[in-house]
Amino acid sequence: MVENEIAVNRELEKRLRSEKIKRSFSIGLIALGVFFLLGNLLFGWGMEILWPIFPLLVSFLFFYLYFSKVEQSPGVEGVLIPGVILLVVSILFFFLNFTGWGLMQYLWPTFPLSVGLSFLVTEYASGEVKGLKGAAKFLVYFSIVFYVLGVISYRVWPIALIIIGIYLIARQSRKRAE
Repeated sequence: MVENEIAVNRELEKRLRSEKIKRSFSIGLIALGVFFLLGNLLFGWGMEILWPIFPLLVSFLFFYLYFSKVEQSPGVEGVLIPGVILLVVSILFFFLNFTGWGLMQYLWPTFPLSVGLSFLVTEYASGEVKGLKGAAKFLVYFSIVFYVLGVISYRVWPIALIIIGIYLIARQSRKRAE
């Protein structure tokens, strides 16, 4: 008797979740249509400006997959990697569409930054150390260094490489001495 009630409750939960997903998808389509319509009518934005919405939507799909399956499927946090990368890159592309693509010469470090952030988010979501933290830190620091160098000047970036190299050698020497 109790097993039947549990089975009925599970089936009811599945149906409600399915209906909720369909309703959310429908509302999302309506919102997307309104967004594009207003963009076309009020601002004159066409697909040449708004195209980054599509990778952004795909990133939201990855986040939805994670949050809907997190309790049921161990290891599902892997879907956060493409989700974070697409989110960050979509935001960058929107920014460049509105400000001009000439800024890409300074903003290219966003690509390795997006990968580093995706590793950090995945590591945080899993709660385990999977070896991603070292690579994530490297990519984030790499990006920050090149953002700063882009602001200063690309003519002096070799100096930063020399300083980083000296720092790494000194750090290794200290570890060996201990």
